Amino acid sequence: MTIQQAAALAEVWVQELHANPEGSFCEYKTTAFIRRICGELGVETIDCGLETGVLAWLDNGCAETVALRADIDAVSFDNGPRHQCGHDYHTASLLGAIAYLKAHQTELRYNVACIFQCAEENIAGARAMVDAGLWERFPQRPTAVFGIHNRPELPVGTIGVHAGALMATKADFRLVIRGRQGHGSTPEKCIDPILPAAEFTAELPSLVSHELSPFEPAVCSVYSFHSGTDTNAAPLRATLTGSIRALRREVHQLLKERVESLAKATAESNRCHVEELTWYQDIPLLDNSTALYSRARAAAAATVGEEYVTDVMPCLGGEDFAVFMEDIPGFYYWVGSGKGGDAPVHAWHSDGFSVAEGYLPVAVALLVNLVV
Repeated sequence: MTIQQAAALAEVWVQELHANPEGSFCEYKTTAFIRRICGELGVETIDCGLETGVLAWLDNGCAETVALRADIDAVSFDNGPRHQCGHDYHTASLLGAIAYLKAHQTELRYNVACIFQCAEENIAGARAMVDAGLWERFPQRPTAVFGIHNRPELPVGTIGVHAGALMATKADFRLVIRGRQGHGSTPEKCIDPILPAAEFTAELPSLVSHELSPFEPAVCSVYSFHSGTDTNAAPLRATLTGSIRALRREVHQLLKERVESLAKATAESNRCHVEELTWYQDIPLLDNSTALYSRARAAAAATVGEEYVTDVMPCLGGEDFAVFMEDIPGFYYWVGSGKGGDAPVHAWHSDGFSVAEGYLPVAVALLVNLVV
């Protein structure tokens, strides 16, 4: 089998995956599809300990194992899940790589542990798989784990690499400020929580400019604000949700402390108090292994040529592939999926998002070259 033949299979498989999008932890048809294709290829699958997600194992008789990961869920919208982030292409790419690797087992330098990860979009799948004993389920523990993600901002035929921090450490929060409910005609008898909640919302982004160096990438944002009804009364509570993102762990911790201080000070200065401040969906920093950089770059150069490998800038998006990298050295790529030229760029999760033709041969070849 050639890379072109493996990519052609992936082109067929991605159509079925794209037509059956499923949200996080609901990827039942996708899981069954992956198991079926692996079975047809003669590749062993292993129970991952969860209802969705698949582990596949290629025992090539080698002394060392590498892990390859693809996410399998779709983006959940109000009108249902849709593959507006390209995870269907990631899944098809890894299946295509498996087809090639199975046909060339005697030529490989490593055994291959394949992780088809559920629930990346709600950033809970990687942690769930690790907690279910992911690394102990493979016959041999991998010494490195690699992942890829399409990147609309890069044209097809290019691969983005970066040593060190590539994607942010992120935490979401829920803040509840409590006041005193009362009739709108008697403000002296009420303590309106909307005012401190609004002040907190306005002040939060300024933590970045006031607390950090201008050369330190970070974002602090409020995403939702809920309080009151359309009745003529001051509400009892105001509830906010938001997040903080940073490219250094120390900065992330500092921002957490400052958010908590700001919430308390703003509430108390308006005679309210913080009833709840909860942190959740904490994603580690995606910090590409510098020790793996030369190896990772060599695989990219073997795939597209050195002139089409570019050192990319980090971004403040979060990616739970970082959870795998807490246990095993890892490296994460961006594989160009844009049309290039003057074509408009439609980002992940947008209505116009698509993966340009020619992506799959590059993605399949990159995964293969990491093993070959």
